[in-house]
Amino acid sequence: MARYCILIIAGLLTFTTLGLPLSAEAQPQSPYQRGLEQLYRGQVEDALSTWEESYEDSERVDSRIGFEYIRIITEREFDDHFETATEMYYKAVMNGSGVNSRIALRQEIERLKAIVGDGIYRQWTEWWEAQNNELRTDIRGYWIQLDPTPSRTVNERLIEHWQRIAESRNRFTKNNSTIYGTDERAMIYVRYGEPDRVQTGILTLQDLNVKPWLERQIVLREDHTGDDVEARQSRDRMGESGSGAYSAMQTDALEYVIYDNHRYPEYEIWFYDDITTTGNEPVPYIFGTNIRTDQFELRSGIEEFIPERAYNVDAFGEREITDFTRSGLTPALMLQMLYYEQLSTIDP
Repeated sequence: MARYCILIIAGLLTFTTLGLPLSAEAQPQSPYQRGLEQLYRGQVEDALSTWEESYEDSERVDSRIGFEYIRIITEREFDDHFETATEMYYKAVMNGSGVNSRIALRQEIERLKAIVGDGIYRQWTEWWEAQNNELRTDIRGYWIQLDPTPSRTVNERLIEHWQRIAESRNRFTKNNSTIYGTDERAMIYVRYGEPDRVQTGILTLQDLNVKPWLERQIVLREDHTGDDVEARQSRDRMGESGSGAYSAMQTDALEYVIYDNHRYPEYEIWFYDDITTTGNEPVPYIFGTNIRTDQFELRSGIEEFIPERAYNVDAFGEREITDFTRSGLTPALMLQMLYYEQLSTIDP
């Protein structure tokens, strides 16, 4: 037994003599890891000092530190650190070294996608894949070009960008589908800031509104279709119940398929007065429930609140409304008109 103990001690001494670590815990932490640990303990100022010193002591840096530093500063509104945050951000972009820095720079390209547009984003992605150093100077140049006060160290537009990211993380939390850990409202907010007007709600259907609306559509259709007018007159001459009963039968069938395809989607519409069409009308950004994934996303139009099957005339099934199916009317078209009518009070 004593012999085995001696062998174990000798082995440990050998590892120590060779300078090899006894365990992973014995390895020295990097400045980035030390700062994260201090943050976890609530020692925010100590973490910031650790990261500041690491950037002062070395020309080649860990880019993760610069990006994390500006994130913490803007989240907590440490105004007196804005200049340092700007300098460390530039150094993270320009002087990052190692695999971790390369990955961090790729993540920063994703964070910038919302404001630079598809063209620049594709170019930066290509440069990153080719490890072209032009990428670093181009990102830095992008921010210098946007700097409203070039004579000062702090870049207010860069700080504002990260403040918008921080605000997005606090507010847009219906799901996690973006690089910011938010729902897609953050992509527009980071790009344009606070909207001038916001309207929110749920697209609803109510019998008191749907039935009269359907009856109006049927009357309008009968008045504008020669065959239907003749059929209606024929029924009246024969003493049948007439268009009133005919409409009631159709409205019941149409109402059924409307409700069968309605999903009560939530919506949120943003208006920016400075972003207008050629007719000087504000461009609305529509967010809402993706009825296929249940995610809250940017929508291209009201039509995306309607299930795909509603666009098929077969959705009517065997109901007695074949004349409507022949004319190309679908549940989707009816829902679309009902939704637009409901939202017209927000913006015509």
